[in-house]
Amino acid sequence: PNNYEVNNGLAYQNEGEFMFHTDSVVALCFNESQDMLASGDRNGLAKVWNVANGKCLRKIETGSHPVSAIGFGIEPSHVLCCFETIQLYGLRSTVMLREYKGHTSHINSLVVLEKSNQLLTCSKDGSVKCWNYHTQE
Repeated sequence: PNNYEVNNGLAYQNEGEFMFHTDSVVALCFNESQDMLASGDRNGLAKVWNVANGKCLRKIETGSHPVSAIGFGIEPSHVLCCFETIQLYGLRSTVMLREYKGHTSHINSLVVLEKSNQLLTCSKDGSVKCWNYHTQE
């Protein structure tokens, strides 16, 4: 069954057009200007949405693992999708540009620290890691 509520402040939801996945959504994140929303599902599909009109701008196939955490990159044209690794995708091309490896279990949370060019992740493996956005260290 579809479990959603209509937000009457968004015209496209009044018309019955909803932002949705075909499987459980497990991760969400707004971009800095809050005009785009990234969502990730249990089947490894990430989508980027235009919040104003509800249209899906991009679909990113990350593989067979669930997207356990998601975020927009320091550069606005990047999206970060996590499971046991962090995969950085180009928003225009939907191609993976970088991969950050180091956790041994799924990543629970991702924080992007724009001013210091760093990413913070915590994982089910019990570790918290700090990554350099550009060098993957």
